[in-house]
Amino acid sequence: MKIAHLTSVFPKVSETFILNQIAGLIDAGHDVDIFAHSSGESGVNHPIVDEYDLLEKTTYTNAPTDYRQGALRFLSSVIRAPKRTPQILKSLQFGHRARIRVSFLDTVPAGYDLYHAHFGWEAEMSDFIPHVLNAPLIVSFYGNDAGAFLKEDPSRYDHLWPEVAAISVLSYDMKEKLVNSGAPEQKVVINPLSANLQNFEFSPTHKSSPLKIATVARFTEKKGLRYAIRAISKVIDQVDVEYKIAGDGDQRDEIEDLITSEGISDSVNLLGWADQSEIDELLTESHLFLLPSHTARDGDREGTPTVLLEAQASGLPIISTYHAGIPEIVEDRRRGYLCPVMDVDSIAEAILELWDRSDEWETMSERGRSYVEETHSREAQTERLERIYQEVI
Repeated sequence: MKIAHLTSVFPKVSETFILNQIAGLIDAGHDVDIFAHSSGESGVNHPIVDEYDLLEKTTYTNAPTDYRQGALRFLSSVIRAPKRTPQILKSLQFGHRARIRVSFLDTVPAGYDLYHAHFGWEAEMSDFIPHVLNAPLIVSFYGNDAGAFLKEDPSRYDHLWPEVAAISVLSYDMKEKLVNSGAPEQKVVINPLSANLQNFEFSPTHKSSPLKIATVARFTEKKGLRYAIRAISKVIDQVDVEYKIAGDGDQRDEIEDLITSEGISDSVNLLGWADQSEIDELLTESHLFLLPSHTARDGDREGTPTVLLEAQASGLPIISTYHAGIPEIVEDRRRGYLCPVMDVDSIAEAILELWDRSDEWETMSERGRSYVEETHSREAQTERLERIYQEVI
């Protein structure tokens, strides 16, 4: 099949879930191109980008950045493609995002078997495809697009549902939320994320001191880093802990201040953004993986965090929360511990109990690796995607 993938920013180091899908499809022999509005973080690329020459397969829309440029792009689009004028005019209903939709109209060509939009907001900008390019459009939802956006406007995607041939979601939790917001249930398909097992060496953990705990996350509210820091502070007098966090983001200053105020600067190391090899090394050297996610005040929430699959593939028992689709990928008391959201005491208790039950770590590690191999390998996800594609073309 010839498939066009549509996204906002590409490549984006935090969106390995898109890279894994594209790489899996290429491995399966499909012809894949990518259309995006802008490039990712300068100088930071996932190895998949180079291995599969994905930048050579990427076309950027160069969406205008201000009103004047947007108006000129709008007028030139009408002149170049007068038959598309109704769809160009429809872009006006999207307000400041009209320039993005018109840029897609200008840039994305016909000739593909199907078009796959990543995130709900990108499908909104691509809803012209069935009418203009005469091919099916499918959309994948990942988290915030099914969380904060629907909290702000529960009817946001009402205009989108008739235009898409299939709606891919990560979990039963996400399916329920979208169906409750009006998505046609018969179009919604659960397609869990994958982990590239070749990148993660399985290394069952064994007890040693200090207890090494890892987190890989953007510094945003929904990742629950504040609760992780406070939990570490609670156990530090009972267990010698070395806690490393790979990532960065808007809340970094707040997290640094919290670490200082809790008096645990000697036990917590903020690594900043890490490349894939550095993440692999962090997971290999750690005993436990901690990610206490929760719904942010603006409604932002997880889907099923890829990093929890990667940590299990590496052999780490997990400490996470009963949030979004996480209970669907982390089995409590068998592959890790799940805690109530925003519950510092429960997180601290989970750390201490896992420390005391270190004789069970190896069994938890083996269960985690087997689970990811059987359910979340790249090959398994590619087969699910192919079935979705075949049903709509």
